[in-house]
Amino acid sequence: EKYEALRAEVLRAPVEHEDDAVLVAGLKERMEAIERMRNCVAHNRRPTKGTTENYLNARPLLNELLDEYLARWQRPE
Repeated sequence: EKYEALRAEVLRAPVEHEDDAVLVAGLKERMEAIERMRNCVAHNRRPTKGTTENYLNARPLLNELLDEYLARWQRPE
C-alpha cells in the first residue's frame, strides 16, 4: 500500500504539495554541480578545481535532501 501511495505521488503531474516543490527546487540547485561533473566524465575531460569542489559539496547535500524526502515513505520499525 505504501508503494502505491509513493507511485501515485511520483506520477502526479503538477507539483501540488509544498514539500514536493521544495524537493524539486533543491534538486535543481544541487544537480547543476553534479551535471557539470557528469559532463566531464562523459566526455573524458579533467574537471576543474571549482567543478570538483562544487560536486563534493553538492553530493552530500543532495543525498541528505533525498534521504529526508524519502524517509516519509519508510515503514516504521
